[in-house]
Amino acid sequence: MPHIDLGDIKYYYELHGEGGETITVLNGLTMSTVAWAAQLRDFAPHFRVLLLDMRGQGQTERTDEECYPLPRQADDLARLLDKLGIAKTHLFALSYGGIVAQYFALQHPGRLGKMVLCDTLAWSDEVNRALHEGIVMAWEAGGTKLRFRVMLPITFGANFLRLAAPVIPALEQMAETLPWPGTRAMMVGVLDHDLRERLKDIRAETLLIFGEEDRFTPLYQARLLQAGIPGAMLRVIPGAGHAAPLENPPAVDALALAFFRGEPLPV
Repeated sequence: MPHIDLGDIKYYYELHGEGGETITVLNGLTMSTVAWAAQLRDFAPHFRVLLLDMRGQGQTERTDEECYPLPRQADDLARLLDKLGIAKTHLFALSYGGIVAQYFALQHPGRLGKMVLCDTLAWSDEVNRALHEGIVMAWEAGGTKLRFRVMLPITFGANFLRLAAPVIPALEQMAETLPWPGTRAMMVGVLDHDLRERLKDIRAETLLIFGEEDRFTPLYQARLLQAGIPGAMLRVIPGAGHAAPLENPPAVDALALAFFRGEPLPV
């Protein structure tokens, strides 16, 4: 799949499906396009699906900076859409991607259709700052292995950790390929995130999907987003943690598809 030159960076993307409308999928912090196999299977028969690695992730180039500002990440997406000739897109966004989606909704409202935000933040509060410091200290003390082990129980719910125990070593091996300088620059960009006073200006129809056991972005963050974004709906996935779309794809994708297609949401 191709890279595209945005001027200051070569951006990796994939386009799948043949639908008339586009769903753009935005990764969580330590993810890449390879994580979305279930969503491709479910979305591509109905929509064109755009996957991408943001600045600092996967196969997209990294720029040598201490901080990747969130507003620029949103502008990068707009520039990618321009290059691909996509006038308007829906967003399906997880965690860090959900934060970028909020900035995109505010900075490029005419480019956005509907928006699904999964397990994300309205603002970076003291808890998030403490998590940031702990993750950075873990990496500095023990590299990728310790960082992975520290993040594991705050990323996934208990049910997933129990059922997926045999594949956790493989996940740990995948984590070893993580480009830490880019990840850290993305994390630094999140520290200043606070859109609580601007959420009221988001005009896109919004569905919030959160894991019941999300310890990274707990349900109080979901309620802040629901209270702030006009008309936002919230659905909670029982037994899921911070990565609900990966832990329970059938439940999350059924909600997202119904929402994007203008159908009643599954109960």
